[in-house]
Amino acid sequence: MTTRALVARVGFSQPVLYESIGSMADLWEEVTRRAVQVLGDELEVLDGLPTPEAFLLHLVWFARERPGLHDAIWVDGVAPPWLTDWLVESREAVGGPPASTSGGVRAQAVIALATVQGLVLRERSGPGSPEESRAAVAELVALLGWTDPQAARQ
Repeated sequence: MTTRALVARVGFSQPVLYESIGSMADLWEEVTRRAVQVLGDELEVLDGLPTPEAFLLHLVWFARERPGLHDAIWVDGVAPPWLTDWLVESREAVGGPPASTSGGVRAQAVIALATVQGLVLRERSGPGSPEESRAAVAELVALLGWTDPQAARQ
């Protein structure tokens, strides 16, 4: 799904968002919030939260079409609080161990965002592809030890 299609699906235009929200970080957060709310089933939502893999793929889709957007979501080199909070909630929702927004979860968020950034830049430079991004995100989810919601339900 393209960013344009995603934005159209959640019911607002990019120019309106830029005018009403202002910063790219706020725009990213709002689009993510609205996308999760509206596209829940397509993002493999479990208990109101998307799976880690689906969420990261959503970030890849969005960042792929917005050059420089990944830079806007960093605050002094730290992942945004909404992402660390989401990681904590998603781990607990799929039956993972209780977590906090301490260093470990923040580190996972940073690794995830850095991976997304790397995948997008690689796709833009030529040798990468959306299929490779999907495989790399799946590998990242396994590497970070995020619970597979499909396995948790069985």
